[in-house]
Amino acid sequence: HTRLQGDWSSDVCSSDLFFWVFLICTLSANAQNLSGQWKGSFNEVNNDESTEYVLELDIKGKSVEGVSITYFTIRGKKYYTMCAVNGTYDPAAKTVVSKEISKIKANTPDWFRDCFQTHTLTYFKKGDEEQLSGTWKSAKREDNCGRGTTLLSRKTFVKKQSDRKSTRLNS
Repeated sequence: HTRLQGDWSSDVCSSDLFFWVFLICTLSANAQNLSGQWKGSFNEVNNDESTEYVLELDIKGKSVEGVSITYFTIRGKKYYTMCAVNGTYDPAAKTVVSKEISKIKANTPDWFRDCFQTHTLTYFKKGDEEQLSGTWKSAKREDNCGRGTTLLSRKTFVKKQSDRKSTRLNS
């Protein structure tokens, strides 16, 4: 290609521009947006009983903020605890580390002891279901409240072609 002396704008030929657009689009397509609500459960090692767990994540770059809600039953009565969460996201490994840092609100017995957790979760996609799967442990060493596994999922909703057509016709 040719250019005028001092005209840097013509240094970028169309093949260079195509390469950069392709690269940016490819990187964007491969990046996972893990922000949103994840539902599932966690189990403690050597205990088959599952505890219902909801994790609401807001991921910006490598920073994670959000809320966790743990639902559990004691002597036939249902309780919950809601905690603030922060942590990190490694896009290359598709791994989220979420650490419960404070209680926001709870409905628990007076004698109940809080146990903040750190969950290390890796992203997987199986068909139309997305999963975060991994392990958890006590967020504070002094709590010594166990360790175990976590499995959360969210559904991906895809509009059918017929839904798209009817949406366009109604607009």
